Amino acid sequence: MISARGRYAVRVVLTLLVLVSTLLFARSVFFHKAAGSSPFFWLSLGSTAILLLRVRPFLSEAGLLLLGTGVLLSVGQWPATLAWWLILTFSCLGLGSLATIAIRTIWAAGTERKILYGALAAGVLLFGLGWVTMPILLLGTFLRPKALDLFLYSFDCSLRIQPSFFMGVLFWKWHWLERISVLCYLGISIPVMTVYAATLARRRDRALAVLSAFLFSCVLVLPVYDLFPALGPRYLFGSNFPFHPLSIAQAKHLFLEPVALGGFRNAMPSMHLGWVLLAWWYSRGFSWWTRGVTLAFVMFTVAATLGMGEHYLIDLIVAFPFCLLLFAVFSFSLPKKHKEKVRALWLGALGTFGWFGLLRYAPRLFWVSPVIPWLFVAATLVAVTVQKDRLIRAMDMASSAAGPLPIPADSAGTRTSRRADCREAADPAPQRAGLL
Repeated sequence: MISARGRYAVRVVLTLLVLVSTLLFARSVFFHKAAGSSPFFWLSLGSTAILLLRVRPFLSEAGLLLLGTGVLLSVGQWPATLAWWLILTFSCLGLGSLATIAIRTIWAAGTERKILYGALAAGVLLFGLGWVTMPILLLGTFLRPKALDLFLYSFDCSLRIQPSFFMGVLFWKWHWLERISVLCYLGISIPVMTVYAATLARRRDRALAVLSAFLFSCVLVLPVYDLFPALGPRYLFGSNFPFHPLSIAQAKHLFLEPVALGGFRNAMPSMHLGWVLLAWWYSRGFSWWTRGVTLAFVMFTVAATLGMGEHYLIDLIVAFPFCLLLFAVFSFSLPKKHKEKVRALWLGALGTFGWFGLLRYAPRLFWVSPVIPWLFVAATLVAVTVQKDRLIRAMDMASSAAGPLPIPADSAGTRTSRRADCREAADPAPQRAGLL
């Protein structure tokens, strides 16, 4: 057994290690190069501030975070331009948040430590996941040198519209729409962190399921990408996107075959939409601003995935059954053989891989009549929505039967404002509904 004095000494040493490591990382060339070259880096890192301020919503914590951000800015390379200053500030804000969460975890105890552990794990794992998936995506370009983009483009045209090209033209006309949409596309970690932080603060019993869904979806989708490798119309058409698509008549008689394209094969299904869609589903029962932020990201992400030429419309449609599959897999509150869970698993799997089979081996079916592809799209969206709602009700009933997880009102990591406490006491429905 370690004595109280020994435990105190260990905590001091760990705290010093966190502080020194953070300062050294802020001074490193890697940190500045990564922040300057990858918007995903500084947006993902900066969004960890949401975790800290949600589990510890105190003005003193915000003030301490701003002070730490200033210190990290001062030890690194001083920004030369306003844009670089904003990027580096956001990066240091996130780095300071991770360091603060780590130090708070070291000194916390009981329930507060468990909550901070959850925040620290999410901050580190979700931020670091990109460094793991990138080499695997790069490997996919060598394993599958040819892509199936022509099959996806053919389906979009069978709808008698070309959504990606239409949205691309809108982006060219309305630059404000392009800027907001691209920012939401790059800042996908913001709704993810927002919803997970709210889960950690209000429904800690579901935090593991939510984190697992976000985390493992990045891994589970990789072999799915390999089953239907595709890149997007921007890569298929090159400089002809978005102003020079094929006509519908030309697309109808297009010879469909795999084509050699350069880039990551991560278009089918669209996990950019998938992540914000999962965030939207998990945000159920939360405050209006959490739901509003998440819904805004859903809408602008749809616009970005199409307008940037990164996805076809069918990529977004197939994301729905794939997300239902993930939603069911990580519904930990339900038994493995629960009927609604089994139905969701089957529907998600059949919907995802059924679309793969039809798009690859029966693409001409969709050209028989424009009604046929629209019926398939509508049936997919309706079936997924209905089964998702049934699964949610089953999970709500399971949570109600188990009883809510007690959240100490005086816990430093879970206290909310007096107004929020009164609102939840007056309307307990959000607590029962959870976040699905």
